[in-house]
Amino acid sequence: MTLDWLKQSRFPWRLALVLLSVVALMGLVAACGDDDDDDDGGDSPTAAATTTSAGEPTDGPSLEGSEIDLLIGVDTPDYTNLIEYAAQDILAEQGITLNIGFSGDGETGVQQVIQGNAHIVDLPIVGFVPAITQGAEIEMVLSTARQSFAYASNPSITSIDDLANRTVAVHSEVSFTKAVTDALIEKYDIQGTTELIIPGSDVRLQTLVEGQIDATTVDLGDLIRAQQQFPGEINVLGTVAEEFPGLVYVVVGWDTGWADENPELAQAFVNAMIEADTRLEDLDYALEIAQVMLPDEEAEIQELIVTEFVDADINNSSDLNEETALETMQFFYDFGSIETNPATINVEDYFDFTWQENAQ
Repeated sequence: MTLDWLKQSRFPWRLALVLLSVVALMGLVAACGDDDDDDDGGDSPTAAATTTSAGEPTDGPSLEGSEIDLLIGVDTPDYTNLIEYAAQDILAEQGITLNIGFSGDGETGVQQVIQGNAHIVDLPIVGFVPAITQGAEIEMVLSTARQSFAYASNPSITSIDDLANRTVAVHSEVSFTKAVTDALIEKYDIQGTTELIIPGSDVRLQTLVEGQIDATTVDLGDLIRAQQQFPGEINVLGTVAEEFPGLVYVVVGWDTGWADENPELAQAFVNAMIEADTRLEDLDYALEIAQVMLPDEEAEIQELIVTEFVDADINNSSDLNEETALETMQFFYDFGSIETNPATINVEDYFDFTWQENAQ
């Protein structure tokens, strides 16, 4: 019938046949185009591609332009925070902004997360436990730093046993330094010590040099600075890492609601922290990050401190697992830093290790 119409029409029939052929060919091309869409990433031509921390493409929404708000539970950065600043550098390569702020203390940092003013906070495990026990929707997901503390004394004290009947100083009644100081005294059965509360590692070192105390537990960075400033006036009896190697120091905890609503972004943060751990094994890179973090530090002192931290692998993201988490909680429960007995808890209420397991 179509052919009859063409014969009767004034329209040139050969041209009509050509047009019909073109239409058929266009349909065939369109059909083949569907296969190309599949090769390029799926049925949706608008599907975006993100990259893993290793730079490999993966399906999912683009995270470029996203922001993450991180609080660190101190007043100012120190060298245990190299890993956060390295992660900031890595996330920036992906177009993600990691905003780093400081809460002054752990309790304030946790409250800021609870109130929705920050997504993530990092501080010692003891800072998270009370809030989570009371129902805060926060979970701890990975470690950021190993113990970076040492036992320091005046030169007349040459061994831990010499601490008997001496005056020692710690940061506060409920603190990491008090727990590890009390643990050391118990471990070596040291008798007759007097314990003073002196906030601030650098302040305790100054007090030590002035002869007002005999020994104290201090941050390694502050210790190295003080040794350079007061050569021969400070003795190192050992480190917390040597005496209590199973303890996890600083960990990351975040708002579980934020992580549930932004799983790709939360995972990108974890990936970046783990990659930062690896990159910081390179001393030159660690020094670059340190100069960004603490630009006013004297170069010679900075290199001494960063070298010590790199050699000791202090900025570490892999220490937190179920065994070390419970061991650390038990330690602080035994020494009165937390009231929650780890034997009575559901570990999954406090920790989520799957983010580490899913890291790429």
